[in-house]
Amino acid sequence: MDYTKRFLSFLIDEIIFSVMSIVLMLILSHIGILKENFNFSIIGPIIFWSLFIFKDLKGKSFGKSIFKLQIVDCQTKKTASPLKCVLRNLFYILGIFDLIFMCYHSQGRRLGDYIVGTKVIKL
Repeated sequence: MDYTKRFLSFLIDEIIFSVMSIVLMLILSHIGILKENFNFSIIGPIIFWSLFIFKDLKGKSFGKSIFKLQIVDCQTKKTASPLKCVLRNLFYILGIFDLIFMCYHSQGRRLGDYIVGTKVIKL
């Protein structure tokens, strides 16, 4: 697996969801749901991670689509289910440990992929 394409697709998704989070916080603030004294350093990451965890519901994100990557179920070889995609993304919270696992795994799978039974392939 080409790690450069995986990293760039991840970076594209990070940028997209960061912008979406900021826009959503501004909208919520403007319509009065978030008050001025509300701590944006708490709600910002919550909004970002809520969006980011659900980014691959159809087996690929916007970044993966650009680089023609797909998340598949290791057993069926078909597009991973939305539940498996969400569960694998929960492991992003491990940060560098997830990355290290991917670099040392013989198939280049992240810890989330390994535990949930998915992998990223080139289409």
